[in-house]
Amino acid sequence: MKALEYGVVDEFGIPKIEDANPVALQPSWRFGNGMFAVVFVVWPSYNCFEES
Repeated sequence: MKALEYGVVDEFGIPKIEDANPVALQPSWRFGNGMFAVVFVVWPSYNCFEES
């Protein structure tokens, strides 16, 4: 669970690669990637808890 939380939070950060694409470093792209990560983690979790 801790690795899952770290992965979701890490999606909002700046990638640590030398030849990074400048578009990928824009705040709007980082926010979009982070929100997709949140949706793809929360939605299945919610469905699992809703059914039980």
